[in-house]
Amino acid sequence: IVRSCMLISRAYISYLVVVAIDCESPALPLSIQRVHGSSSDKEAFQIWEGDDGTGTLILEKDGVNCDATTVIYEVCINPTLHTLVLQDG
Repeated sequence: IVRSCMLISRAYISYLVVVAIDCESPALPLSIQRVHGSSSDKEAFQIWEGDDGTGTLILEKDGVNCDATTVIYEVCINPTLHTLVLQDG
């Protein structure tokens, strides 16, 4: 899923381009639905394979220009321990 948020004439316009996620074995698909608040530019999240900071960063997304929108992220992950880090400014 590719998701973008844009500010046009003081109204937020968003659009979706749907792409079927196909993961190579042994990876598994992971879908995250993120509901952004009114100050989304201060919000972010990370997915780490293993521990945060010492593992491998798999996905990092911020909420810049996505105020009050819902975004769906899809990623392929290996079947092992992962850490989700939520950040709020």
